[in-house]
Amino acid sequence: MESDIASTTQNNSPKNQKNKLKNNGINPKYRLSKALRPFSLPVALITCSLGIVAGHTLQPINPLSTILVLIAGILLQAGVNLINDHADIKNPITLALLSPTDTSRIIYNYKLGWLCFIICAVIGLYLTYQTSLFLLALAFIGGLGALFYTTEPIHYKRRGLGVVLVFFLMGVFMVYGACFAVTGQHYTEAISISIPVSFLTSALLLANELRDYTSDRKEGLKTLTVRLGLKTGKILYWVLIFFSFVSLLLIDSDQPTWAAILIFIPAFMLSIVATHTTVTKPDLQGLPPTTGRLYLVFGISEIVLLMI
Repeated sequence: MESDIASTTQNNSPKNQKNKLKNNGINPKYRLSKALRPFSLPVALITCSLGIVAGHTLQPINPLSTILVLIAGILLQAGVNLINDHADIKNPITLALLSPTDTSRIIYNYKLGWLCFIICAVIGLYLTYQTSLFLLALAFIGGLGALFYTTEPIHYKRRGLGVVLVFFLMGVFMVYGACFAVTGQHYTEAISISIPVSFLTSALLLANELRDYTSDRKEGLKTLTVRLGLKTGKILYWVLIFFSFVSLLLIDSDQPTWAAILIFIPAFMLSIVATHTTVTKPDLQGLPPTTGRLYLVFGISEIVLLMI
């Protein structure tokens, strides 16, 4: 869920030419380890885990279904990340900057991403057999959302809709879908449980857009941050983090208020220190991984809160 192609000027600079030779003509972002966007994988892990925990409050859960849901969620996130760079081949501006090795890496990652989708689909069919066709409908909608993030003719990232849609597709849908997959029941409270991490999911995507603001502008990729401007994008980033904590009040929990305070106030203060240090730097390369770590800590804290 990101793009960090450098501008033509940057790639033609002596420093970047030297780096390109050093990497044998391979842009590091297209290496599998980079294309997987490891910092974003906690999104699937946390959202699916929240859905499973929510389902556990309803009924005993089959351990096999639990494992399969977690695997499917991670594969879906990995698949989205791996096919993301394929849009660079379709963009004449970025295509001119790609070496033959870059192109082959992008195609390889794209095929690997589709393999993740296929395995995820097989798991989804099995879980649908165990529950109902409603799960298949959820999986179909989620799959289309993942596919068209950077795929034409929709490509909602360039339409400035990425931050909004991932709130639902990689947040609410993932939590609610995971809960239904392990229980076969509609649990409306799973939606309120999903809201806090959904805000942080949007913040994680926005962190990518903030980092890529300059290159996205030069490539004509009109993300939400490009449309709003860098300053407004940073403000929105903080708003999303703020509401991720505030929305915890929406959770219908029997736990006392002090439990939430003990868990989340320290996490909130730590996030302010970590993200403020990163977001105020001219170079925002560290913002996505910093936000990813915040997401992981926040998600684990919410899971603990629901379990105690």
